[in-house]
Amino acid sequence: MRRHALMLLALTLAAVPAAARDLTLSLSWPDLDRLPPGTEALFELRNAEGELLRSRFLPLPPDESALHTVLEDVPGPVAQLRAGIVSNAQVIAATRAVTLPETRSLTLEPLQAGALSATSFSQPLRCTAGPADFLALGADALRVRHDGMTYVLPRLEEGPRGWFGANDSDAWLHGNMLKITLSGADLGECRPALPPILFPFDAAGQQGEWVLRITEDAMSLRMAGDDAETTVARPPVVAVAGRLELDGQGLGVTLSEGLCHDRVSGMPFPVIVGLDRGADILPGCGGDPLMLLRGAEWHVISLFGIAIDPGQAEMPELTMRFIDGRVSGRGACNLYLGDVAADRAGLRFGQMASTRMACPASLQALERRFLDALDQITRFDIGREGIAIFYAGQSPVMTLRR
Repeated sequence: MRRHALMLLALTLAAVPAAARDLTLSLSWPDLDRLPPGTEALFELRNAEGELLRSRFLPLPPDESALHTVLEDVPGPVAQLRAGIVSNAQVIAATRAVTLPETRSLTLEPLQAGALSATSFSQPLRCTAGPADFLALGADALRVRHDGMTYVLPRLEEGPRGWFGANDSDAWLHGNMLKITLSGADLGECRPALPPILFPFDAAGQQGEWVLRITEDAMSLRMAGDDAETTVARPPVVAVAGRLELDGQGLGVTLSEGLCHDRVSGMPFPVIVGLDRGADILPGCGGDPLMLLRGAEWHVISLFGIAIDPGQAEMPELTMRFIDGRVSGRGACNLYLGDVAADRAGLRFGQMASTRMACPASLQALERRFLDALDQITRFDIGREGIAIFYAGQSPVMTLRR
C-alpha cells in the first residue's frame, strides 16, 4: 500500500506571495483587416502550472494596428502570458504563451489573420456557472457544448438580434458576450477564452503500425518496421466542416474531434485521425486522453461495486477534477491533490497529498480505499451520458459521473 503524503496547510498559509507589479505591453496586428466595432484584446495570465490567474479584455480602436497598455498589479505567481483578438465572441487570432521577463515591459509577437485560430476544434467559454464550448456560429444556428452535451440552437426570427433558441435552451449574443441557458440551467454570462494550441500533437495507428507527431513547424511519421523517419514542413491547418486538415508533400492528415479507442490498449482518445499516404487512409487516434476528463467535476458513484450516494445518511462525497496533469478533489474526509498521466500505455496516478482532518473511522477507511484504488487503475473509458469508468486491467474499479 502506498503511503500518502500529507499536505500541510499551515505552510501554505505562511508562504509569502511574490510582490505584484505593473507590466507594460505592446501588441500589434499589422496584417489584419480593419477591425469591426466592438473588437477587443484578451490577455490571459497563468502560473507555472498553467492555471489561469487573471484575464482582461481591452477595447481596440478600429483604425489602429497596435495597442500599448499597462496591466496593473500583475500577481507575483504569474509566469506566462497569452494575448488574442476577440470579435463576435470568437478568437480570430492569438499569440503563443510567452514567459514573462524580469523587466516590466514586453512586446508580443505580431498577430496575423487566422494565426493559431485553426488549431483548436472549439472556442472555450468562461461562464458564470462554469466552462462551456462555443462550437460554431452560422447564419442559421449556434452550436454550444456543455458537460459533454452538444446543443444546436436555431436563430430566432422574433426577438432581439443575435437570439438563438430551441425548447428550454437559448442564447443571446451581444458583442463579445453570450448569455446562455441550456436545458433550463442558466450558465449566466459567458465570455470567450483563448483556445488551447493543438500542437505538439501525437497520434498513432490503432494497432501501432505508425506513429505521427505534429509540431508548429513540422510533421514527422514513422511506420512500423522502418528505420527512417519521414519529416516534412507542417502545412497550414485548414478547417473543413468541423475537421482540421493538413496536406503537405504527399503526407495528408485529417483530425476530427470524437471518441477514438486504441485497439491494443483500449485507451480512449479525443481525436480521430486519418493518415493519407496516397493509396490508403490509415485510421488512428491522437491527442491527450486527459482532455476527455478535464472540465466539470466528476463524482464517484461506485467504488469496487459499492454504490456511493451522498444523498444517503452518512455517505460522503468523493470527487475528482483534472487540470493540466493534476488531479484534485474531496475524499471521504480530506482534500487531496496529485499528479496524473495518460497515453497509449494507460492511465497512471502519482502519489496523492492530502489534508489531515479528524473523521469517523468508517469514513477514514473509505477514503483509504479510494486513494488505494488510484494505485490500481491502469486505464479508463468514457461512456454515455457523462459516465467514466476506471479499470484495473479488465476489472472496473470506479465509476464516475460529471
